Amino acid sequence: MNILIRPLLSLLLIFATVKAETKEPIRLDGTTDESFEISFEKIVRSLKASERRTFALGLFGALLKHECLSSEAIVQLTFMSVEPRDALLIRPCRTYLHGMSYPEILQAGKPPAKESAQKLPN
Repeated sequence: MNILIRPLLSLLLIFATVKAETKEPIRLDGTTDESFEISFEKIVRSLKASERRTFALGLFGALLKHECLSSEAIVQLTFMSVEPRDALLIRPCRTYLHGMSYPEILQAGKPPAKESAQKLPN
């Protein structure tokens, strides 16, 4: 009996690992102020301290072009890490973030790639 249990446990461990790796990322729900705040808090609480700082910069980059950030939000995102309570500062921008996950926000917040320097004729 013990011979059958070990392979079964190994198989279950492999399945659990694969299932954990394919877990869908948490997405922001911008349909209402309340749903935005709840989903924002879930994302922030799931992040490590260093990721919270990166998230702040990603939010800043992604939202600045929409001109929806208050001056307080701009300062907060520029110099501080994101905290769960910061949902209130970013709430005016919730429609721009609706459906986005942490990696998608980071991608949207990246500055555009610089074009390579044009070659000058000799």
